[in-house]
Amino acid sequence: ILIYIVLIVLEVIFKLDYLKYTFLFVAIFLDFIFLLNTKYIENVSFYLSNKFIKEIKIFLNLINIEIDCIFVLAYLSFFNFLKILYILVSLIVITIVIFTIYVIKNINKETIIFRKAKENEKENVLKIYTDGAKALKEDKVNQWQDKYYPTMKDVDEHILKDLFVLEYKNEIVATASLVEGIDKDYENINGKWNTNTNYISIHKFATKNEFKKQGFAKKLMSFIEIYAKKNSKNLRIDTHENNEKMKYFILSSGFSYCGVVFLQNELKRFAYDKKIVK
Repeated sequence: ILIYIVLIVLEVIFKLDYLKYTFLFVAIFLDFIFLLNTKYIENVSFYLSNKFIKEIKIFLNLINIEIDCIFVLAYLSFFNFLKILYILVSLIVITIVIFTIYVIKNINKETIIFRKAKENEKENVLKIYTDGAKALKEDKVNQWQDKYYPTMKDVDEHILKDLFVLEYKNEIVATASLVEGIDKDYENINGKWNTNTNYISIHKFATKNEFKKQGFAKKLMSFIEIYAKKNSKNLRIDTHENNEKMKYFILSSGFSYCGVVFLQNELKRFAYDKKIVK
């Protein structure tokens, strides 16, 4: 209703003829659809790879520029821009067709899947752990080192129970263990938790080396939050006090620092939590 009122006012003020009036209405309608599509892409972005999202946004920005051009030409009614308007509308149609074909062709392979790890994927998960241990050593962080260096025992402890993976193009790119129930290591904290005992502990959170800095860690955390919300649980996590990258990631994911805990009564860790449910 508001759009129609605006159009009627514009028609009176600028004395638009019906054809240009129609172009203006089409431009407003397309702009509205564009905003809805952009909002939708933002809401489901964690389901798709960052590379695919960037390419989609290039198409959407191009369409938006074409729509803006129609707006401008429709307002400038004292010149005869009908031929240009026809060309612009044709360009929009062509762009939308190409965009639709591109999305249909690529969306399946660019979709990210969050699921439980399978028995035959233990080696893949262990490789992510050992890669993580090497990266921590390079950063001079004494985590997952020496006698705590990841082994198949660490995978077997969680496989088929609470070990989850992020799959992209049929490859495991990230993993985390989501342990439900009371975590004994979290019972004694030098500080204070913000959440009650109804929580999920996030352990062994890691991304495959060649897929780092591509947003997969953020996407994994988004899936974990959805999983926690579905199960009416809050979240807790810990990391080494010198693991600056992980500390920054945890805080940027909306967690709050709670204090210090000791894993297995000897490993000092900074602890964080996040309220998912009230």
